[in-house]
Amino acid sequence: MKKTMIALALFASTNLFAQTISKQERQEIIKEIRKEILDSLKNNPNLIDEITKDKGDTAKRKSEPFAWGDFSWVQGNNRQKNSLLKSKYFTGGVTIDCNYNYNFVNPIDHTNSGSTATFRSNEFNLSYIEAGGEFYEPKSGARAKLMLQFGSRATGIPRNDNTPLRGQFDLYNALRYVTEGYAGIHLNKMHGINIDFGIFKSYVGLLSYNIQFGWIYP
Repeated sequence: MKKTMIALALFASTNLFAQTISKQERQEIIKEIRKEILDSLKNNPNLIDEITKDKGDTAKRKSEPFAWGDFSWVQGNNRQKNSLLKSKYFTGGVTIDCNYNYNFVNPIDHTNSGSTATFRSNEFNLSYIEAGGEFYEPKSGARAKLMLQFGSRATGIPRNDNTPLRGQFDLYNALRYVTEGYAGIHLNKMHGINIDFGIFKSYVGLLSYNIQFGWIYP
């Protein structure tokens, strides 16, 4: 490959000084360049495939939306760029949130009201333990995700939602320990399209269900 580059450079310089060399000398130089290129292709038959692949990878990277910048700092986005639990078909995740909250009102039963993250006051609280992962199959695009939650949020968040009281069933406990569970497919169209069905985490504005993705602790 180095010889080819040298030969191409020689060819370029030859064009600059074409008036100072004879027609026969020019033909000799072109013949030498052809020989160098053929020798390079014989020594590395995959050279053309590698060049084509590099161009394809570059085009693919350019087609990714917002690939030109790092937007992990935006409210509601994950700050992590890599995962220790990532493999070809599965990426796992574990989140632990332990906090201490002080309430100046000093409720006698240590209950905090109006929060989606802290439910106990004046004590250390194991608020949130999330564990699970995302499954995916690169060729078909099939994907699925299941995340489970434990801790005081598994009790406090259902308490803040009155919709499970509608009807005759105990919906408080039906999905108490499931934060996210869905299945779907990824299509390589229009910069990538995901079609998923299931349970998804909610946002209030840009405030994520995952506290660590936000700028505040609501």
